[in-house]
Amino acid sequence: MSHRAVRSAVFMGSKPFGLAVLKALVAAEPSLKWQILHPDDLSDARSNFNAFQEFSETEGVSLTRVRSRAEAESLLAECDYDVGFVCGWYWLLSEKIVGPDAPPVYGIHNSLLPRYRGGAPLVWSIINGESEVGGSLFRLTLGMDDGDIALQVKVPVTQDSDIGSILEDIEVAFLKGIPTVWQDIVSGRPILTRQNHSLATYCAQRRPEDGQINWSDSAQSIHDFIRAQSKPYPCAYTFCDADKIYLDRAEVFPGCYYGRPGQIVERKRTSITVTAGGGTAVRIIQAHDTSGETDLRTLFPAGVRLLKPNSNDVFL
Repeated sequence: MSHRAVRSAVFMGSKPFGLAVLKALVAAEPSLKWQILHPDDLSDARSNFNAFQEFSETEGVSLTRVRSRAEAESLLAECDYDVGFVCGWYWLLSEKIVGPDAPPVYGIHNSLLPRYRGGAPLVWSIINGESEVGGSLFRLTLGMDDGDIALQVKVPVTQDSDIGSILEDIEVAFLKGIPTVWQDIVSGRPILTRQNHSLATYCAQRRPEDGQINWSDSAQSIHDFIRAQSKPYPCAYTFCDADKIYLDRAEVFPGCYYGRPGQIVERKRTSITVTAGGGTAVRIIQAHDTSGETDLRTLFPAGVRLLKPNSNDVFL
């Protein structure tokens, strides 16, 4: 890919981070002619389509709202572009788009590839108690997140971190590193590192119903489980009688505490302490229910002794 040949680019993406990345790419190489394909996500509370629209009008960039994978493939087939970038995209891309004969397309995956290829990589990383996480900017291929890496950023995970704060740290690191890497890509001189496929691990997609807490797990595991799915994600949950309670923030009780898994052993205005597996306990600091109630003593009333695995089960 020569410098002279790279004159146009296509951006496929959405959400606030996607727009921040697009702005960084445009600023790094303002001479490129851009086209934007934005998935139709207006039903999503995180949608940032209006801001994309304002940016496209200000910059004089073509913006198309896409409603399906088939429509996206058709539009991409009609686009004239030399390089592409994906951030906040909804659909898999076919061989016509990311195959060996297609223009290079780059994207972001929130893991330290080759580890955690696949779905919900950052959530799985935090659930598994990783002390360091990050993201990879890599060239897309037909394989699962196995393309050559152009940029990798790393951030530490502390006991006070949750997925919201970690995402912010990763995004800041990406926005700092992307301009130089993008200039190398556009110049036709990208510095790419092959992944060591023998070190690859994989993770499955997650759904909101996968967020149910198992109180037999250790307090640390439960703490990691809760913070891996806190806002802006759907949140881990438990049942207090028949009420589904979402846990926003928790911490590990600092000492040994024996009790039945899920037993409420202390109620305060600012925390609810629940025993977990192996003589450990969790302090619930913030929670809410489906109505938006956040008062802990209302969510976990004095008459309830045990938190259930689900609304129908009972402890035997």
